[in-house]
Amino acid sequence: MSSPEPLPDRDLLVAARAGDRAALGRLMDTFRGYLLAVADGELAPGVRTKAQPSDVVQDAFLEAYRVFDRFAGAEPEQFRAWLRGILLHKVSDAHKRERDAGKRERDREETLDAARDAVAGAGPTPSGAASRDEEARLVSAALGRIDPTDRQVIVWRNWDAVPFAEIGRRLGRSEDAARMLFARALERFQTALEHGDARHPAGPH
Repeated sequence: MSSPEPLPDRDLLVAARAGDRAALGRLMDTFRGYLLAVADGELAPGVRTKAQPSDVVQDAFLEAYRVFDRFAGAEPEQFRAWLRGILLHKVSDAHKRERDAGKRERDREETLDAARDAVAGAGPTPSGAASRDEEARLVSAALGRIDPTDRQVIVWRNWDAVPFAEIGRRLGRSEDAARMLFARALERFQTALEHGDARHPAGPH
């Protein structure tokens, strides 16, 4: 028996709206190339390290499957526009995640920069020098209470300005893993600094 002829797009849409999930999948696939082109044009270069156009299109397809019952159109062109709207929302989400991640990293680095400046800063008065000595002692004590790997990553990144890719290479990890390790190291350092007492050692790592 010969295979049935492929359904025209409109018939695929009718079948999909009647509950045929296979027809819905085939219908979506007819717009894959179009959506890839849209995603390729909308994704900022800095976001592509975490979200490739094909990944965003796949996320859009999964969302479309999930909420297909909300589609109210009757023509393939309407369905294409609906898919495009979902895709653009996913692109926006990818950009927001990248902005949020960048802000969290900047906030952490600014906190440690403030502590580093307390060590390196100069003051004209004896009281200022005493204050700096105390701040330096607290920072040194906090660094001494955290895991050696955490301490090394903080020194590499904040004192030596070593890129995350190089930190990852030195530790035998990926660049993303180095970023995560640095973020966790900062959190543990900040906790140790806030508890600025040798009787409060850092927790297990």
